[in-house]
Amino acid sequence: MSDEDLLRKQSQLLAQREAELNALRRQHERALSWWSTFHALESDLDAQANLQSTCDRWCGLLLDELDFQAAAVLRIGDDGVEALSWPSHLGEPPAAIAGPGLVAELRARRGGLLNAPEGPLAALAGALRLERFLWCTIGPRPDLELLALAGFDARAARFRVRFVEADVEQFRWVARHLETVLRNVLLMQTLAQHERVQQMHETLARQREELEQRLTTITAQAETIRRLSTPVLELWDGVLVLPIIGELDPQRAESMMEGLLTRLVATRARSVILDVTGVDVIDAAAADHVLRVTRAASLLGARCVLTGVRPAVADTLVGLGGGFGDLRAFRDLRAGLRHCLQEQVTRASR
Repeated sequence: MSDEDLLRKQSQLLAQREAELNALRRQHERALSWWSTFHALESDLDAQANLQSTCDRWCGLLLDELDFQAAAVLRIGDDGVEALSWPSHLGEPPAAIAGPGLVAELRARRGGLLNAPEGPLAALAGALRLERFLWCTIGPRPDLELLALAGFDARAARFRVRFVEADVEQFRWVARHLETVLRNVLLMQTLAQHERVQQMHETLARQREELEQRLTTITAQAETIRRLSTPVLELWDGVLVLPIIGELDPQRAESMMEGLLTRLVATRARSVILDVTGVDVIDAAAADHVLRVTRAASLLGARCVLTGVRPAVADTLVGLGGGFGDLRAFRDLRAGLRHCLQEQVTRASR
């Protein structure tokens, strides 16, 4: 072999080795690009991420980092697919895409490449205006099935790049990682929802405890007000006065009777003044309560008198007929007290 032939053969071998190195370099760069796309997506996630924003971020990375013209994520339904994440430069997202056997074909093939519309996928390619694209179906959770795809716009004829099997495998790899990321996003959302529900339960428990404390306070205050609204005062030796102010309902009448009888037993008083100066109107029921108080007091040996009777109250009492027996009524508290003192003197002189 001559020196010239040897040099020629060496040059051919060097050119072949250089082509192989260039091919390996391009393959390495391609793998790094796919990996960096997923890594950028993964590192960008936080607790605020959701399904929509994650898919938008993924599509943006495919467009910006890998120079695809179109990248989208579609939701697979029972009868077709609809856009979930759609690049804005392609205009409005298409309406629900349906075609004979489309969903069945997607679920059967699970993914691949399409360099020309064919079969059931032709309806998908036509609606998306893509002539060459990679696609893969993913399921981040059992009740959610998505279609991830990326390709070139059919309207841009200058792009004639054909995909190869290496691209399919890399796209499937990234799509599977997208599935993992979406599953983590959905898990974070579920945990966040559980946390919000737990916080709501804790808030409701605190509010319930506060309401119970307020109710206890209000009940105690109501009891105090009730007792203060029917005080039994010892106006003179052997003379008690019970001022009645406002409306006299059954509960208050019961409390009034209980308080009066207790004081009668404790003081051995013989006279009770029921002062109704603070009562504007008294109905038949309230008048009956007053009668019951006077009868109960008489059983303990005390006599009752009414003071501060207003005209409207007097009309009601008169309308009850003779039911008041020997109950005396006076214009004011002073006159009632004078009467009670005179009775004490009379009893003492006997």
